[in-house]
Amino acid sequence: MKHIKRLPDTGRLRSLLKYEPKTGGVFWLVNAASSVPTGSEAGTLGPDGYLRVSIDGEMYALHRVIWKLHYGTDPVGVVDHRDGIGSDNRLEQLRDSTQRQNLWNVSVSKNSKTGLKGVVFDAKRQVFQVNIKDSNGRRAPQGSFPTIAAAKSHLDDLRRSLHGEFACDGGRRPSGHPMLLGRDVDDAHRAPFAAIRPVGMASAGNIISAGDITEIRSS
Repeated sequence: MKHIKRLPDTGRLRSLLKYEPKTGGVFWLVNAASSVPTGSEAGTLGPDGYLRVSIDGEMYALHRVIWKLHYGTDPVGVVDHRDGIGSDNRLEQLRDSTQRQNLWNVSVSKNSKTGLKGVVFDAKRQVFQVNIKDSNGRRAPQGSFPTIAAAKSHLDDLRRSLHGEFACDGGRRPSGHPMLLGRDVDDAHRAPFAAIRPVGMASAGNIISAGDITEIRSS
């Protein structure tokens, strides 16, 4: 698993931000910047679909900040979004996971020719084959099937057996995510990468490069 930077201490986070578990919203308890007053919703949506927030000049994945705000400790591994929607930070959608479990819970690739994750078509043999790895990263026994429905049924059974609660067929379930129901952050109250700086530091804030963001996953 990639190195994931340690979060600020719990007291510092809770002095700056308030989390609402039912909606997934995070709000500033202080004036984060001249254009981001107290009460504004925190976080900037990145091109990968995840929200990030800048604290003391460092950028953090908002779902990791949320985990520590709520539980008081850094997540052990990767914070996984159950529904695969990176901006859905309701508490019921977040769970601690390993990197491998996190990767199990991804959508089907846009390059898939069958439209099903883990199913490929062997044009030479005119059969559908399944492709899945077990919890140790080893390729599980494959099978060949005359129809895509048969391949999917077999793969679904394998996933439930091998991946447990992280089994994901690549489809997505909106599940009432606020942003999908028309709720969005008020952009007028959001400054990109608005930063809180420690007392005594003169600069208004920094923007760090994408390379410094260590938890990036396509969903």
